[in-house]
Amino acid sequence: MSKKKAVTYCRVSTHKQSQEGESLTQQAQECDKLAQKLNCDVIKIFTEAVSGKNIEDRKELERLLKYVRKNNVDYVLIRDIDRMTRGGSGDYTKIKNMLAKNSIKLVDTYGFIQEDKDILEDYGIDCEYDWNRVSPTSTAEKMRADMSEEERKVILRRLIPAQIKLTQEGYHIGKPNDGFVSKQIFVDGKQRYILEPDSKRGKYFYEMFEMRVNGYTDEEIVERVNKMGYRSKKRRKWNKEHTKIVGYTGGNKLDVKQLQKYICNTKYAGINIHKWTNYKPIRTKGGFLVTIDNFNIANKGKVFIKEKLDGSVDVLYNYSPTKNTKRRMKHNPKFPIKSLVCCPRCKMPFKGSSSTGKSGNKFSYYHCERNHKGERIRKDEFESKYYNLLKSIGFDKANKDALTSSLMETWSIHTKQSMSQSECIQSEIEDLESEKDNVVQKIIATENKTVMNALEKRLENIEKKIEELTTDNKQAKLNEGDINDFVKFAMQIVEHPDKMLKMTEDIEVKEVISSLYFEKIPTYSDVVNRTPEMSVVYKLCESSHSKKSLNVVRRGIEPRLPG
Repeated sequence: MSKKKAVTYCRVSTHKQSQEGESLTQQAQECDKLAQKLNCDVIKIFTEAVSGKNIEDRKELERLLKYVRKNNVDYVLIRDIDRMTRGGSGDYTKIKNMLAKNSIKLVDTYGFIQEDKDILEDYGIDCEYDWNRVSPTSTAEKMRADMSEEERKVILRRLIPAQIKLTQEGYHIGKPNDGFVSKQIFVDGKQRYILEPDSKRGKYFYEMFEMRVNGYTDEEIVERVNKMGYRSKKRRKWNKEHTKIVGYTGGNKLDVKQLQKYICNTKYAGINIHKWTNYKPIRTKGGFLVTIDNFNIANKGKVFIKEKLDGSVDVLYNYSPTKNTKRRMKHNPKFPIKSLVCCPRCKMPFKGSSSTGKSGNKFSYYHCERNHKGERIRKDEFESKYYNLLKSIGFDKANKDALTSSLMETWSIHTKQSMSQSECIQSEIEDLESEKDNVVQKIIATENKTVMNALEKRLENIEKKIEELTTDNKQAKLNEGDINDFVKFAMQIVEHPDKMLKMTEDIEVKEVISSLYFEKIPTYSDVVNRTPEMSVVYKLCESSHSKKSLNVVRRGIEPRLPG
């Protein structure tokens, strides 16, 4: 009788793990011992250094599944379930079912996975159903697969936030850039890493920037640095299992393309841009090979490091401080009301522009020509008619009294709400003050330093919360001076609309003020004929002292008829 056949699958997450943890070779050796116990021959070994998170991204696992489908294989041997997958019970079940379809058993060296049992075997029945074969360890296997997935997440939850924090604080994570060496330091007793210039290779990069600053061409820089002995860093080349060095890569001369990459790298000026910093530039701790000024000169605006007054930095690309470019202004201050009046033909806001005549004088116009016959009005005429319209819609005394009454009534409602909110906040402050007293008493009574530190931290949080609530309470309170000032300001707006618009430079503020007067943006025809649709504020105030319909425009807006 011929021996049964098996294949072995070994996996590590990274090449570094294969050096520092259980290597691929060690896993294969343990699987060989398992094969001896099963009295089978290992006909092929599949190894890879890749994360076990996703089964879709694992080329060797994919090759294994194709191999066992085409060849007569009885077992797939693994060191542990977490070597097969760290994607949870779903991925584990999927892999196991793929193997089961080809009558292949998955076996681990710890004996965790048990063989399936036919519950009809004891009755002498040789039939296959979808329910008669059960695995005594199926649930335990799935739990182990889920635990493996959770272990991966726990490691990442501990590792990644720590890396993010260190990177944002300016420390170095990962391999050092060429020209630097990684230096270990201790901060508050904790190990940190910073970059320092490499005493052997730093000179090459210093020379690259110096020659760029002094105006040498890239070809001249490359020739000079290569004559100094520059060769790219050598990297070890490993075999497939990452157990043996089979050669080296690198050792190449500098070329223009690589030089330009180095010149644009802000790390040589002590500035790091990384995904852990949300790609915002930060100053790194440690040394640098070139000053920011020299970096900027060397890059000639392609990459520009801008230092701010607060000590932070910004990185600009294709920067040219002397470039003089004319940009069309969306809100041109020369045409302050172009968005406040619409074209009578297309109902879109007017545009504004100036042209130079034959005499050399400039002529400014508000105009619109959007797929219709052009509307073109001289700037002084356009603005004169608009502001004259605003002067004619000023509130009379009855309107002012009605508006004041409405504002005071609304203020009264808000005052009651403010008082209720203030009372709630004050009650919460009193509770916190009481809790603060209790914490102080506990601090006085305890002698345990750990407990004392925790109580002091709690006390600090309580005081901070009290301070925040006190500020909120002040803001929640309304006083009569507030409403009086507001009413006074409101009267200025309704009494002198033309002056309010002329005083305001911000176009967005102009649009808000204009919306107080008009229900919708008036057309130029409305402005000329003085027939705009007035805002609800005007209509309500009108109705409060008159029995006229709200749709009736106030007298004084339309021109009066003769007689």
